[in-house]
Amino acid sequence: MPSEEGSNIVKIQNCYSTVLENRRNLYIYLPPSYGAEPDRYYPVLYMQDGQNIFMGERSYSGSGWEIHRVAEDLIAQGRIRELIIVGIAHQDQQRLGEYAHWDGKFQGKSVKGRGLDYEAFLLTEVKPYIEEKFRVLKGPENTGIMGSSMGGLISFTIALRNPKIFGKAGALSPSFWWGKKAVLKSLKKMKKNPSLKLWLDMGKGEGDFSKGFEEVVGVLRSQLRMNKENMAVWYVPEAIHSEMDWMHRVHCPLLYLFGEIGDPQELIITGRRIIGVKEKGFGLDVTAVFDTGFAVTPDQVIFETSNPEVLRINDDGKVIPLKCGNSVIRAQWMGLEAHGKIHIVSELSPKVKVEIHVQVPDLEEEEPLYIAVTGPKDYLLEKRKEGYRGILNLDRDSVISYKITRGTWKQVEKDHLGQDIFSRRLLASKDLTVHIEVENW
Repeated sequence: MPSEEGSNIVKIQNCYSTVLENRRNLYIYLPPSYGAEPDRYYPVLYMQDGQNIFMGERSYSGSGWEIHRVAEDLIAQGRIRELIIVGIAHQDQQRLGEYAHWDGKFQGKSVKGRGLDYEAFLLTEVKPYIEEKFRVLKGPENTGIMGSSMGGLISFTIALRNPKIFGKAGALSPSFWWGKKAVLKSLKKMKKNPSLKLWLDMGKGEGDFSKGFEEVVGVLRSQLRMNKENMAVWYVPEAIHSEMDWMHRVHCPLLYLFGEIGDPQELIITGRRIIGVKEKGFGLDVTAVFDTGFAVTPDQVIFETSNPEVLRINDDGKVIPLKCGNSVIRAQWMGLEAHGKIHIVSELSPKVKVEIHVQVPDLEEEEPLYIAVTGPKDYLLEKRKEGYRGILNLDRDSVISYKITRGTWKQVEKDHLGQDIFSRRLLASKDLTVHIEVENW
């Protein structure tokens, strides 16, 4: 039987799938009027990694998406339609395989793709169950699918494969790197789907997670003719691969897919302002912000430079340094303008040095501590008289999210009350020194 996880989130435990032969939980968010209007039906959004989209039961970053709160804020403002959100929990160790239609590798291990099975599970088990138990509007115009990372990959693939079922799709930080460009190969076999409305985004600080993203966007625009009428893309400044980042921008796909984005209000140029003259090129980050809070990377921005002898700028915003000096870049779009001063220097190292000093509570005995980025032992800290120290040589402009551990995820830093903390964040735009204090374990 369903049990109440919150005031308007129903948790259905241990749902068995005959297709996948395993169990998982479902989390169903019901909109504010659901209980008061028994004859009303609602659009529905199916989301992957369901245990993290609300409270973040097993989120490394220490945060869930809080998508129910985001949705209710937008509903209260009259920005989006009331909708039902179905969070489908992943199945732990089987997650990678279930979220991919193709075989792939992760951290050196081969993974068998079970995406077709997961697709069948969603279409023949989850969706019929939700439509039987809850008041759901049917048809592609009322049915969406969304996820992030591998969940973004499977959501994107299922939507494109089922145009008569899903008319709305969102892929946040999708893992288009999976399976040796298998996504690109599959896109070339697909037909244009004019009824699909698609949201795609990628953080500028996601490193290898972003591989393949620009290529997929290019194919969508050139071959499938996806444009500003049915596809929105945002390259998110400084954002990394984490639930916290997805929480901060999930209002954008909700507005785009289930509401009104509003009117453009501001144009912003972000990113590095110093470029080495020997660099082959550097892309400007331009974001258009709307009066609803919606944000997107706009198409057809007009760029100008105040000093064309110092740098050239292409139509796509790529800056080509020519010689040392300064120039002001002007970006224009939809009647809005943004300006940014660029300084060209003779040489700029591609790496930066980051020195991290860590103070920790007294330990019973000296033991190794680590900086954990993707694994619990990524960088060993050096024990010193005054604490611990680590020196990282990072790619310039990279962003990392990290915590301090004692070698395992079971012994990771916490706050003074012993609660999980949000991941620490670091932008490697220049050489710097960071001092942090671990409060508890």
